[in-house]
Amino acid sequence: MEVSDEQALPVLIEALCGSVTGPLAALKLPDQAVTFRQRVTWLRKFSTEHLQEPMQAQAATQTVHDSSDHQNTYSASDSGTAAVGSYAEQDSGPNLEQKVQAAAALPDLSDASLAADVVSWLQPHLRGVRSLAQAQSLDWEGIFR
Repeated sequence: MEVSDEQALPVLIEALCGSVTGPLAALKLPDQAVTFRQRVTWLRKFSTEHLQEPMQAQAATQTVHDSSDHQNTYSASDSGTAAVGSYAEQDSGPNLEQKVQAAAALPDLSDASLAADVVSWLQPHLRGVRSLAQAQSLDWEGIFR
């Protein structure tokens, strides 16, 4: 008996992603795909937590040039505050904005995001797949990219 994609996909997606432990928990993803996913998730989180904050604080900063013409950034409200942070001191201005934009452009590969929109991102890759073994043999790093 032939099973169509329309019949198989909901069952397969539920089997792959219906776990309480997170989406794709039923799969043994290749280490390279897992590493890629972890890196992208970390970069997006780091960007949100550590890069956007200094960019917002940058509006309230002033730049002071020391005698060696090296730029140092200090908070206008409190020079002792780490609001701008050492990362912003090293990478301020357009360079910091580019980093934030690049990180924001990465796909959201967090468990929450993958689980929330599983059908739209996973369904196109599961055409013709009928078993867990077939699903595991997919190019998961390519899918995540």
